Amino acid sequence: ENQTLASITFQNYFRLYPKLAGMTGTAMTEAGEFMEIYALDVVEIPTNKPVKRIDEDDVVYRKLVRRSHFMTIIAAWLITVPAAALLAAAMFYLLTHLM
Repeated sequence: ENQTLASITFQNYFRLYPKLAGMTGTAMTEAGEFMEIYALDVVEIPTNKPVKRIDEDDVVYRKLVRRSHFMTIIAAWLITVPAAALLAAAMFYLLTHLM
């Protein structure tokens, strides 16, 4: 039989360590939260090479005429955003099997 003797939040658990470090692409937007919760500064480390990615504006489609149009959009997105391959594959599976 299992019995819980104590519980702790992630915030308090991390405070038990004398030093914390990490890396994320979203820390700068949450710098205030890191300071408030952990009393930690956030430092941005610039890339050592110029960024090749071109950040295009978002495109919002209000209405899709057919499911095939949506699949075309997903395929184009998958080509331009390789890191999203797993998510796109899951979406493709759900759309093709549930619709």
